[in-house]
Order: sequence, then structure tokens, then C-alpha cells
Amino acid sequence: MRHQACAGVCFFLFDRSTILAAILICVLAVPCGHAANVTVNGANGTTGSAGSTGANGGPGGAGTAGADATATASAPADTDNTATATGGTGGTGGPGGQGNAMGGTGGVGGAGGAAANATASATTTASGGFNSARAIATGGAGGGGGSGGDAFAGSGGAGGTTVNGGTATASASASNSQVGGGVSTEVRVVGGTGGTGGLGGEGLMFLRGPGADGGDGGAATIGSATGTSTGGGSVSVSATSRGGTGGGGNNSGGNGGDGASATLNNVVSGSTTGTINFTQDATGGGGGATSNGLPGLAGMGSSTLSLIDTMSAFLTGNSRSAGGTGGDSAQGNAGHGGAANSSLSLTGNGQVTANISANGGGGGATSGIGLQGGNGGVATASGSAASLGGGSVQFNYSLTGGHGGNGTTGGHGASASAINAITGSTTGGLNLSQIVRGGNGGTAFGGASGTPGNATSTLVYNQSGPSIVTMNTKASAGGNAGGFSAAPAATSLSSLDVTSTGTFLTLSTESTGGGGGGITAFPSNNNAQNGGAGTVGILRGTATSPGFVSLNLNAISQGGPGGTVSTGSGNGGHGAAASMTDLIEASASTASSVNMMQIARGGGGGNALTGLAGTGGNATSSLTRNITLSQFTNSVTAQAGAGGEKNGAGGPAGTGGNATALANTTNNGGSVNSTATATAGAGGRGTGAAGGNGGNAN
Repeated sequence: MRHQACAGVCFFLFDRSTILAAILICVLAVPCGHAANVTVNGANGTTGSAGSTGANGGPGGAGTAGADATATASAPADTDNTATATGGTGGTGGPGGQGNAMGGTGGVGGAGGAAANATASATTTASGGFNSARAIATGGAGGGGGSGGDAFAGSGGAGGTTVNGGTATASASASNSQVGGGVSTEVRVVGGTGGTGGLGGEGLMFLRGPGADGGDGGAATIGSATGTSTGGGSVSVSATSRGGTGGGGNNSGGNGGDGASATLNNVVSGSTTGTINFTQDATGGGGGATSNGLPGLAGMGSSTLSLIDTMSAFLTGNSRSAGGTGGDSAQGNAGHGGAANSSLSLTGNGQVTANISANGGGGGATSGIGLQGGNGGVATASGSAASLGGGSVQFNYSLTGGHGGNGTTGGHGASASAINAITGSTTGGLNLSQIVRGGNGGTAFGGASGTPGNATSTLVYNQSGPSIVTMNTKASAGGNAGGFSAAPAATSLSSLDVTSTGTFLTLSTESTGGGGGGITAFPSNNNAQNGGAGTVGILRGTATSPGFVSLNLNAISQGGPGGTVSTGSGNGGHGAAASMTDLIEASASTASSVNMMQIARGGGGGNALTGLAGTGGNATSSLTRNITLSQFTNSVTAQAGAGGEKNGAGGPAGTGGNATALANTTNNGGSVNSTATATAGAGGRGTGAAGGNGGNAN
């Protein structure tokens, strides 16, 4: 048990008559709380015995099982209880014996020992300034299978079988009755890694016996995580689950084990009249690698959190998920990334903050000739937040498609789409942010790079109630990795359409196209790809209040850059153009103030060596409005992309893009401020070549 001490206090008292004597009084530190840390590590299993040598090799012995671990921390007087349990690793199977007769066989490798499970539980009930309970459980790894015995004049023995990773289970609870006393509860579980399949023994003509499959990852389970402060203190409750990673499959033909999925469904709870923060975080286990079998499947990550809390003044909820990484492969196509799904619903009386994210798992990598990296996993998410008492509501949403894995041909990035994925309600301030990113394409070493994922983020909101409204949608296409040949660029689409009774509205939307694929693999002479379009569908704000309204609208379209050539004589890709014409609309009372800002940016041209450098993307931004308001501002900007650089002979660097900006504004009711700014793209820089020409601006 560890004691926690209050800080000592020292001070001086002086005799005022003589100012000679000084009395040093110190209040020594005394224990003001206790902490119980209970750690249990299960013993590891032992390695199996080796098989005997003979005409036919004898089988290897099995590894012994790891020991389970159970840790419980619940000392009644302690304000900080931590239980940590780690299961033992299974013992490795013994190697098969060598077969030395003509036509003999090597012995079978011994089986791996069973992985141990881990269980942790922590409970804190003492009264104090701050109470905490932590429970951490990690499952043991499965024992690897023993190698098959060699038989150089016959057949190699089969690799020994293995087992799945151990399970991890945990729960924790903390409470505090002291006035203002805070509480922190944390639960973390990690499933054990599956064991590695045994390697097949070597036989005649160097042929190996069959390799064994890897074991699956162990499950990671949270029973509950609870925090309660009856004295109105702050409460924080978090639950984190990581599915076990699949074990590797061995030569020859052993398949990788599957990663375990991680699922959290309303495992956190608690109460206070103060501030409360809930977090759920689920990540699927990665798929096991393989040499020449099938890669293991990646686990899925899923987090669902739905809470109604009418007690706390400040409610925050976090729901996060991520898919596992696909299994790697040395001589086959790699595995795909795991899916991710998050859901979040929060209802409170006071201030409410919701944060949600979902990230698709990355595809696995492969090193074999003519093979493809795994595709990225798909991510989905949705949620709502409400304050019944008129508190401010903020919802932050993030969705990212999984990245493609690397290979001779790159894996494809996953597209990501959020269409009206979040909503919120209150009579106070409302802030919604919906951000979406496509997955990057995988790098290719000898073929085409992986296609990146597209991104879509659109939101329509039509609701009365909020007095202050801030909303943002953003879509960013996935990046494009290099390869022997280049994949097309991804595109993006964003839009925002809001109808509200609020009096202060700030609305923005932004769309960014993906970069064109580059050329990075020698000795390619292929051309790079052009950048992708970043499209804004509409930005519309409709204010239904009859009085004064402040309405601010900002829309940005960004074209993707052209791909760059890093080797060979291919041409650089052209930057994508960005074009916006009357994409902002507003409706408000004649007493209102409206500000519009419309920005178009062309993508930069891609660089080249001896080929042609890419040209910068053009930019066009035009906004014509005839409106009746107290005050109206119309700001239009066009910024063209720069030309690509040229780093060798054979022509000039790329030409900069042209820019055109037009603001045609009429206000029939009051003041007007109208500006149009056009900036042409700069010509590319030449090294050993002439620089490119700059674009024109109108």
C-alpha cells in the first residue's frame, strides 16, 4: 500500500521586543489518503521438449499453459485503488525431431501452450478530496507452435499448432460523498495476441512441411465503469478496449489469425451535479501476418454511447472507434482494414459537449511481386446532442476512411461519407462541426498506386430554438501515394443548408480535392495524375427571426494538386481548377446584417524532371446578389495554383493558373461593402530549365 501525504507547512514567529528570537514551527506532513496498488502477473508457460531423432523424427512436446491472473483492489479506506492483471504467455511447443532415414519424415512440432486470461476489478468508496479507481487487464499471448523437424532425405515435419490469445476482462467503480469531492474511474482491457503457428520442417529439395495457422486475438471485455460524486464534485469515467492481434501463420501455407473485434455498448455510467465526462474507445485487433497463406481478418471497432443525464451542470461524452489493421502477407495479397462504427446520443440539462470519431483500419502490406496491399476499412458514425435546460451544445464529428496498404499495387483508400450525420437542439448556443476525410491510397512499388477515397460532408438543419448557431462542414479527399503508375485523384463534396430562428448565425463549408498520383518507382516513365476537384454544393443560410440577425457565411473550394514525377521522363499532373459561381445564398429580415465570403483556390501543378511540369489550376469565384438589408458585405476571392517545378532539361517549368473574381452586389436597404480579389498563380521554378510563366488575373 502506498501512502499519500499532505504537504508540510512551515512559518516563523518573531519576538517583537528583541527581534532576536525566531521560532520555527513546522507542521509535518501527515497521511491524508491511501493508495492500494494490486498487480498480478501470471506465470509464463514453459517450452515443450524437443522430439527425438530417428528414422522418423519424434514429435515435439507441447508447451505448458500460462497462468491466469486476477487482481482486485477494493480497500475501503483507500482513495486510490488500482488493479492490474496480466495473463501469462503460453509456452512454445518443442521442435520436432529430425528424421534421418531415406524417405523419413521430420517430427511434428509441439503445440503451443494455452494463453492465460486476465481479470481486474477496482472499487473505491472512501470519502476524500479526490477518489480514483483503475482496472487494467491484459490477456496473455498464445504459445507459438514448435517447428517441424527436418528430414533432408524425406519430408519435413508439420509445424506445431498454436492457440488463441487470452481474454481480458475488467470493471471499476469509484464513488465520493465528500462535498466537492471528485472521482476518476478508468478501465482498460487488451486482448492477448494469438500465438504464431509453427514453421514446417525442411525436407528433400528444401521443401518445407506444412506451416501452422496463427491463433486468433483474444477478446477484450469491459463489464462496467462507473463514477459517482454525491457531493457535486467532478466525475470522469473512461473505458478503453483493444481487441487482441491475430498471430502469424508460418511457412508453408499457414494462415494468419484473425484480430478480435472490440465492442463497447454503454459500459460507462455515473452521476454528479457538477461536471461529468464519459469516454468510450474501442479498437479492433489487427489481422495476423502470413508468409504464403491467407492473412488474418482485421477486427472491427464499435462504440455506442447513449446517455440521459439531468443532474450534471456540464456533460461531456466521447465515443471513439477504430478498425484493426489488415494482416500483412509476404507472398499473397494483404488483408483489408477493419470497419469502425461510432454512435453517440447525449441529453443533459446544462452545457453539453459531444465528441465522436470513427477511423477505418489501414490495409495490410505485401512484399510479393504482382500483389496488392489491403484496402482501407470503412468508417461510419452518427449522433445527437441536446440540452433540455437551454445550455450550450457543441458536437464535434470526425470520420476518416482507412488508408490503403502498400504493395506492388497499392491498396485502395476507403471513401467516407456523412450526410446529416449529426444534430443538436437547445435554446442556447448550438455548435455543430462535421468533418470527413477519405483514406489515402497505398504506395505501389511496381504497379499502380492505390486509389484514394472520396469524401462527402453535407448537412441540412431546419430547427427552431438555438439563439446562437455555429455550423461547419468540411470534406477532404484522401491523399494519393506514389507508384510505378499513378491512380486518379479523389474528389470531395461539401454543403451546408441551415434554417434557424437564431439571431447570430455563423455558417461555413469547405471542400478540398485530393492530390493526383505521383510517379515514384524506378524505372517508370509514366505520367503523374491531375489533382481532384473540391466541390461546394451550396452554402445557404435562412434566418426566420423577424428582428435583427447577424448572418455570416464562408465557403471555400480547394482544387487538389497535380502529382509529382520523382523518377523518369513522365509529365507532372495538372492542378485541379476551382470554380464557384453564386454558391452562397442568404435570407434574413431587412434589419439584418449579412456577410458573405466565397473563396476558390486552384491546385498547384505537379513537378517533373525531364517531362512537362504540370500547370496550376485556374480559380474562378463569382457572386452576384441583389438584397435588402441593413448591412451587406460581399467578399469574393480567387487564388490560382502555381505551376509545377522543372528539375531538368526539356522545356520550361509549369505555367501558373488564371484567376477570375467578380462581386456584383446590390443592397436596396442600407450599406454595402463589396470586394473582389484575384491572384494569379506563379510560374513554376526551373532548375536547369526556364521558369514557367505566371497566370493572368481578372
